[in-house]
Amino acid sequence: MRFVITLLPFILPVLASDHKACDCQINDGNGWKYDWQLTFNVCADNYEKTAEYDNGAGRCIANPHVRLDGNRFYGNCKNLAQKGWYPVVNGAVDTTQPKIYAKQGGSGCYN
Repeated sequence: MRFVITLLPFILPVLASDHKACDCQINDGNGWKYDWQLTFNVCADNYEKTAEYDNGAGRCIANPHVRLDGNRFYGNCKNLAQKGWYPVVNGAVDTTQPKIYAKQGGSGCYN
């Protein structure tokens, strides 16, 4: 029993990083809010072969038999929020438009 309790802090982060769906959130000083276009960009740029953006759910959904690493998704949202992402027009990232920026980026992931 003691052995299991000792390992618990190391096991929980591994279990917590495996998700079926994730979305990006931004904070410009007025609290955190979901951003579907940032989510779309992160999903299209980083998970082209393992997940796709679901318009109905507004989330990046892992393909069957695949899981999303929540820590990696968080890092992708955080990074792109600061570097800037493009608007989504007619279901595609429109690189002809000016980039959108946020002070902070993060994510939420769900099983």
